[in-house]
Amino acid sequence: EPTDDYELVVAEENRSAKQDNIPTLPSLFFFSPNNRFRRWCKQLVGSSSGNEAERKSIFNWFIMACVLASIFIVVLDEPAARKLQQYIISPSAYDAIDYTLTAIFVLEIILRIIADGFVMVPDSYLRDPWNQLDFCVVILTVATVFGGASQVPRTLRTVRSFRILRLIRYFPGVRHIFADLIHGFPLMVDALILTMLVLVPFCIYAVNIFGGRFFLCNDNSVGGLSECTAEFLNPIGDDGNSPSILIPRVWANPYGYDFDTFPSALLHLFDLTSTEGWILTLFSAMSTPTEADVQPVFDWTASTVYHSLYFVVFMVVAHGTVQLFVGVILENFKQRNGISTLTIPQRQYLDLRRQLSQVKPTRKPVRPKNPIRSFCYDLVINKQGLFHKIMVAIVMLNIVVICTEYEDEPVILSQVQDYLYVAFIFCYLCEVFIKLIGLGWRKWIQNKWNRYDCVIVVCTMTMCILRFTLENLWTQRLEQYLLVLVSMRLGQGFSSLQTLFHAVQASLPSILNVSAIFMMVMCLFAMLFMEFFGLTKFGPYGNDHANFRSYGNSLLTLVRMTTGENWDFLMHDFTVSSPNCVSASSADFLDSDCGSSAWAYLLFIVFYIICTHIFLNLFTVVIISNFQYAYEHTARFTLITKTDLQKFKKAWAEVDPKGTGYISKTKIAALFRHLHGRFDLRIYADGFSLQELHALAKKEFDDIGDEKASSLYTSPELMQLRYRYDEVNARLSLLDLKSTERRRKQYNLLYTELLWTQTPKGISFDSALLVMAYRFIDPQEFLTLDRLLDRLEMLEKIERNYAVEKVRGYFLTLAERKRYLRKLWEKANEQEIRRLSVLHPNDSNFPNERHA
Repeated sequence: EPTDDYELVVAEENRSAKQDNIPTLPSLFFFSPNNRFRRWCKQLVGSSSGNEAERKSIFNWFIMACVLASIFIVVLDEPAARKLQQYIISPSAYDAIDYTLTAIFVLEIILRIIADGFVMVPDSYLRDPWNQLDFCVVILTVATVFGGASQVPRTLRTVRSFRILRLIRYFPGVRHIFADLIHGFPLMVDALILTMLVLVPFCIYAVNIFGGRFFLCNDNSVGGLSECTAEFLNPIGDDGNSPSILIPRVWANPYGYDFDTFPSALLHLFDLTSTEGWILTLFSAMSTPTEADVQPVFDWTASTVYHSLYFVVFMVVAHGTVQLFVGVILENFKQRNGISTLTIPQRQYLDLRRQLSQVKPTRKPVRPKNPIRSFCYDLVINKQGLFHKIMVAIVMLNIVVICTEYEDEPVILSQVQDYLYVAFIFCYLCEVFIKLIGLGWRKWIQNKWNRYDCVIVVCTMTMCILRFTLENLWTQRLEQYLLVLVSMRLGQGFSSLQTLFHAVQASLPSILNVSAIFMMVMCLFAMLFMEFFGLTKFGPYGNDHANFRSYGNSLLTLVRMTTGENWDFLMHDFTVSSPNCVSASSADFLDSDCGSSAWAYLLFIVFYIICTHIFLNLFTVVIISNFQYAYEHTARFTLITKTDLQKFKKAWAEVDPKGTGYISKTKIAALFRHLHGRFDLRIYADGFSLQELHALAKKEFDDIGDEKASSLYTSPELMQLRYRYDEVNARLSLLDLKSTERRRKQYNLLYTELLWTQTPKGISFDSALLVMAYRFIDPQEFLTLDRLLDRLEMLEKIERNYAVEKVRGYFLTLAERKRYLRKLWEKANEQEIRRLSVLHPNDSNFPNERHA
């Protein structure tokens, strides 16, 4: 059995290779691969092995719309509405829609089976896990819809809720997260079993120590069970003058939890692992008597106070054990994404890719000629300048003023705050206009912070005007809340906050995917709870807001339960049974307001484990995995700094002044010339460029006299050029030929690689930046296997092309040299003939006669 990632990959490749060699068999033993109807079905539903084909299929979008409609139908079918016959849709219309949608789903399955086959390899319908999920849901839906409402048990009706899981296959990001959860489910089960095993010894201890000790009499004046008889006067109110009434004495457990049996102890200890209500249990245990059937009394001097040690130790151990869920989910997430198997250099490469993805091209800033615009331009162009610091100070002062508000504050303070808010809005408005005037519309609109500022300022100013003109408007003082959003601008002024914002931006897609699947699970459980407990009577912790009467209330109640707020007490409310409620037969469940102990314990505990221990921790895992690179120093790529990236942006802006993000291949050399710092690609070192050599020769010539200069040249023609060839030769003699040759080769290789990245739009900014960044990494050390193979293949092609071009250039040089020498020979012969005056210099027939 495979034990590591490498063996898993090899095993998967072997299975894929075996499947590739299996011929495609007739679908349902009737439709051959070349059958026209089968090919039409395959074209209609898309390929089962290609997600891109499924996304482009209009048929799949239609099926997704039908799934949404079927979910909406289930949501509208509330038990309370059926009980009161308050139908939003008439029962006949509801049944017709349900039958139609179910028939569509059955037809979809038939078409997919015809297109891909049912069971036989290689790409049959049931060999896709998502098809297996769809198949099970549709089969159960058929059983509930066509079985009739009276014949279908209540439990089977709840399978309609699982229709929502069909939406997962249509969203790749959500599907990936769901696959990660399924892949890590065995490990989560192991963590849950370990948690239960940790609870077992505590349960045994609790049953032996606290079993039967939580009973008490409702009359505190009695001493125990033997005296808890007859009746006693109980005051109605809390004050001493309130009347009293006679009520019977009752010896019972009023807490709703106990340790009398092992199952009840295990259930309550599991409740305590959520840290909900454990203090109440702690003091109840500290009040237990040393003997049975004695009235519990709390006393700090009693020996039962030491029962608190049991609960303190239990909470420490249980809370640490429950955190295994976090570790399991985090490790599984890292394994599925390959993070846990990466070396430090490979993590640094991922950090490099994240840094590069945050850099985008911008328009080249051009200082306006207009004096007013140029003044505004000088103010805002420097992000570390005085104007920027003043605006940061104003934002911080704005936050301080907002923090000075409190209830029933003096009128004078409110007036001062109002005037300051108006002043802040005016300052922000001036900032927007200054940036717009100085940078121009096209440059200004490209910056996301400028757009953010503009939206906040316009909305704040509008709300402020409405507040002062219409005093009774509902938007009164709403601009204060908008001004709070201005504090987000502090991210512009501090590099640490910028890193945090970038980390949030990088984790946003993953957070949205987790949120989407979390909401799907919440909707699923909301439909389940509504179906089972939609008619259950309220208990002590149930009310108009905490119930499952409607779908909306179910969602709100479940959201509250995910925080752990009284979820265990609410669970016990829905275990109510006869004679404390009206019971009915299972066929007439609409006439019953009882709950169900089995379903309440099962659904509440499963919901709490999935939504609280798994999904909420999954949010933590996703955020940690994306924020880790920003704060883990060992995984940072430090060979390229933000300053280097800014220099690359400036160089790109020189060849792409409009900030389109693309350049033509003719501008590659110009881009290389403008690169400085770490990205510098000059072939010649300082002092050896053509401009520097030309300046050197001219300067040296101007510094000497004509007499001395004439002695340096062998002919008057060279003297007339006024160029110090001797100084240039002396400088060139210091040139490091090997280093220059290495830089020239690197230049040519990068030039070739950039040419190969060209698209119909041109060479993109991201491609150019990535090619430049590859100079600073060792592929064999920084890249994972798949990327390493691709990179080595690319480098091999570039090296081969470079060698071919070098040989081609060599032969072209020989040809050009031969042509040049021939021209020199012809010119020398012509001069010699002229000197001997054999022919007139203007004789046009000379060359032909000479060749003849």
